[in-house]
Amino acid sequence: MSRGQGKRKLVAILVADAQNYSRLMGEDEAGTVQLLKSHLQTMFELVGKFHGRVVDSAGDCLLAEFASVVDAVQCALEIQKTLKAWNEELTEDRRMIFRIGINLGDVIGEEGKLYGDGVNIAARVEKLSEGGGICISGTAYDQVKNKIPVGYDYQGEVSVKNIPEPIRVYRILPDVTGTSVRKPSQAWASRLRGPLLATVTGVIVALFAFFLWREYSKPPVVPQEAVAKASHELPLPPETSVAVLPFENMSGDPDQEYLSNGLTDDIITSISKLPRLFVIARSSTLKYKEKPADVRQISRDLGVQYVVEGSVQRSGKRLRVNVQLIDGTTGDHVWAERYDRGVKEFFQTRDKIILDLASSLAGELTDGDFAKIIRRRVNSLEAWEAVQRGYAHYERWTVEDQIKAREWYQKVTELEPESVVGWMGIAWTFMKEGILRGGPEGKEKLRQAVEMAEKVRAMDPSYYGPYMLLANIQVRERRFEEAVANARKCYELEPNYINSIYIMGHVLTYVGKPEAEEAIGLFKKVMRLNPNFRPQYPHSLGRAYHVTGQTDKAVEWYKVAVQKNPKWAAPHVDLAAIYASLGRKEEMRSEAAEILRLKPKFAVKKYMETASLPKDPKFGQYQREMLIKAGLPE
Repeated sequence: MSRGQGKRKLVAILVADAQNYSRLMGEDEAGTVQLLKSHLQTMFELVGKFHGRVVDSAGDCLLAEFASVVDAVQCALEIQKTLKAWNEELTEDRRMIFRIGINLGDVIGEEGKLYGDGVNIAARVEKLSEGGGICISGTAYDQVKNKIPVGYDYQGEVSVKNIPEPIRVYRILPDVTGTSVRKPSQAWASRLRGPLLATVTGVIVALFAFFLWREYSKPPVVPQEAVAKASHELPLPPETSVAVLPFENMSGDPDQEYLSNGLTDDIITSISKLPRLFVIARSSTLKYKEKPADVRQISRDLGVQYVVEGSVQRSGKRLRVNVQLIDGTTGDHVWAERYDRGVKEFFQTRDKIILDLASSLAGELTDGDFAKIIRRRVNSLEAWEAVQRGYAHYERWTVEDQIKAREWYQKVTELEPESVVGWMGIAWTFMKEGILRGGPEGKEKLRQAVEMAEKVRAMDPSYYGPYMLLANIQVRERRFEEAVANARKCYELEPNYINSIYIMGHVLTYVGKPEAEEAIGLFKKVMRLNPNFRPQYPHSLGRAYHVTGQTDKAVEWYKVAVQKNPKWAAPHVDLAAIYASLGRKEEMRSEAAEILRLKPKFAVKKYMETASLPKDPKFGQYQREMLIKAGLPE
């Protein structure tokens, strides 16, 4: 039977989930499994007692349906009462506490399973419940409000992910007699009294600081292109455009976050390889993680037609992935699918999702498309997991995290020594650690990074990674011809990959004026692919304008970089030099003061020794003279 032929019905859905399951498993796996079985058996019996049916019980979750909302709520009350009595016999650190959510909604029943927003809302309501507590939706409350002698704490209208309209939520108060409802103002007044006083005080302090700031500083001038972005005026590109939002981790275990993050990354990376698709970079969609998603607003923010949402749940040996493709310009659902398979079939599941999504967006796929988007660089789930965990550390800018990331990547090389991924990951950690350490020790790390990248290039000359790393290091070492050659090779191999585009522009900026002109277009493309761009992007664009003599535009984009990261000294250095060259003394001194505030030990000579500077020696000489003119210590 196909999904579309399933039977629709209106039912009360109860969802229960253990809130501290991962911690308990980590401390005593065997004991926790036994305790979970005991608790679930109790819940099964109580669901049957109150005329319900258990639909699913994967991992530490339970899903049940009831023909009556009253039966569902009474069952939930009895479950929490029974489990509370059981938990009191255990030490506090061994108690397994459940949250329960209930919703009355329309669902599709198929082969004993339930599908639809009715189930999704119950799951979202459960997440809003406290441990040992029960939350119900507004539709459920309307059916039971005068029928069960308990109180209700109205939580207001709550926006939850993947549900277009806010839902009313009520917390059940089992110890309150009658059927009274505590409104938000009453229910939360006592809890807010202390924080409210602190907030008022904070607002007064903030206002005072704001007026001081208004008095003694001037807001940066932001270029019109940036203003257009902030006003959501990005036009749709000619290609089919899409943003893939971070997939939600529905496992209830933060340690499984790498699974949803990794799947999101794989989808974005794969479909980006199709030139007829315009795919927004992950760093721009990351801001919507764990936030209520209004796809129409996201469509306007990012300038795309389509938005992809999804969730991942790993329960024991099963993996459930929900994916939906939405037209952000209308809010209509274009395509949706649920993938329910064994964890061992992860790669097959991932590849099926990518192919289904790619064909929905790009039409019929050719053999060449298949080769581009389905290319596995690791072959086991264990190695893939190690890659994701390594990358989570690599993203952080500390020496300790680079060492930790290298340990994970080393594990990948042990599991799959023929794969380039682990070796390339090690190379990147060496490079990042070298930059962080600086000095002779840093140079040694950079040497190790180059050595490892060369090894990867010999293993797979068609892999873009080593060319990108070598170009990064060579431009720092002023080996410009080699840097350009490697950057171009990287760009040729992955012309749609945002980092390939960026490194090409970055290298060209330092070679000469004609090359910097080309870089301007590349940086603009990078920022269009990544509307929530990092401060490095406008700073690089400012540098390209600076090198080509377009001083006014350079100033504007350096200011955008400052706006993106006020604590980053680099754009202030460039602004100080430009203002000194233009004779704008007040602004020159202001930037110099800001540099010394951010870096009290700043010295021009040391900066010139470590900074990346264009090939033309005149630019470096000009930069040095202007920084000294700005009043910075030599």
